[in-house]
Amino acid sequence: RGASLDALWTRLRKYRLLLHYLPGVLPTGAGPNTLSFVLAEWDSRHHVRLALGDAHNEPLHFAWDYGLLGVAAVGLFVWRVVPHLALGDSWSAAWVAGAVVALASIPCRVAPVGLTFLTISAGVVSR
Repeated sequence: RGASLDALWTRLRKYRLLLHYLPGVLPTGAGPNTLSFVLAEWDSRHHVRLALGDAHNEPLHFAWDYGLLGVAAVGLFVWRVVPHLALGDSWSAAWVAGAVVALASIPCRVAPVGLTFLTISAGVVSR
């Protein structure tokens, strides 16, 4: 039936592939909804199973879609919030949890979750 870690290995394979092609795409970005086509083409050409669709890594996907401008936007967002994080603060803990989830998921592309993360970010910065 396959190993229980198959999904993890296919996702890691996808990350490695994205990091391989990212330097060529990074200056301008490839544009929204192009990642699925690249992954599907690579999958069919090399007969290796990949988890198609989104990158399931928000910073990496922003870099792919929007290039250096997307990387700068994420960097400025993090730069604005991180100085306000504090140990023992529940808002800070929620923000760190959201940031960790963004490294293995696509929370900002799901409207209710993205809005919640932005609200938590506003709560951290306003304190």
